Amino acid sequence: MESTGGVYAHSTKTEITQVLLRIVPVTLHGPKRSLHTYALSDEASTVTLMDDETAKIISVEGARDPLNLQWTHNLSQTDDTSRRVSFKISVEDNKCYYLNNVHTIKDLALPAQSCDVSRLRKRWSYLDGYEIPKLQEANPTILIGQDNCHLIIARTVVEEQTNAPVLSLTKLGWILHGNVSLVKRVDSNYTFLSYTRDEMLHAMVKESYTVDNFGVKPPNKPLMGSKENRAMQILEQTTKRVGDRFESGLLWAKEDPYFPNTRTMALHRLKSMEKKMDSDVEFDALYCQKMEDYVAKGYAR
Repeated sequence: MESTGGVYAHSTKTEITQVLLRIVPVTLHGPKRSLHTYALSDEASTVTLMDDETAKIISVEGARDPLNLQWTHNLSQTDDTSRRVSFKISVEDNKCYYLNNVHTIKDLALPAQSCDVSRLRKRWSYLDGYEIPKLQEANPTILIGQDNCHLIIARTVVEEQTNAPVLSLTKLGWILHGNVSLVKRVDSNYTFLSYTRDEMLHAMVKESYTVDNFGVKPPNKPLMGSKENRAMQILEQTTKRVGDRFESGLLWAKEDPYFPNTRTMALHRLKSMEKKMDSDVEFDALYCQKMEDYVAKGYAR
């Protein structure tokens, strides 16, 4: 199963606002706490996003649902810790509405917006008589998309001319947005996002981790063959300290080693050596001297 969707969120980050986004003050209600914050209404977004820290503040919980965001220039961002939550939202009249299937995301980071309503009313008189919220560095922590369009759809629109601000009446109250035509240089930044969830890919990755961790663990002790194990056993059983030295038994391959009878060969070598000593007096003296030295040092007895 594979499901895809688009999140085309547009935003503006400016020194002095020229194009106003649909930002409105709201109150979010969790099971334990409520929070006064700001919401961005975005009809070009197919999902509703909420900053993860805001979700923690109002203590909402939900099932984990990884989120992948994509926008222009093939840029993308993945949040594997995203959760799908639901809660209530209200405005100043305290009427609550449900927000369902909201995706949490780390560092939502929507742009802050200011709106000097009194100044705008001096230029556009048709704005008088409407309860327009004043915004001062209003930083939205939630983006409401088309999946909750019952809250952001404009039910009444007040406009006068092209390139002038527009008033939209939604269930969240009056929202002022559009071009305010301030004679100032404005740097605009527009972002288009999309999200994709691939259940098949998720299952394949999960299975790969399962195969990689099926119980194979490195041995606690170094692996050795039978001969190495026997040698270590002999050393452990026979090694002892003698004075300022250590003494160990011979590392026989078998418990009861077999030695061939070499007496005949040894006698033959002895007779050959005696003949050489009889014929060479100098060699005889050196040989006897060396044997006496071995006996004196304890090498022979």
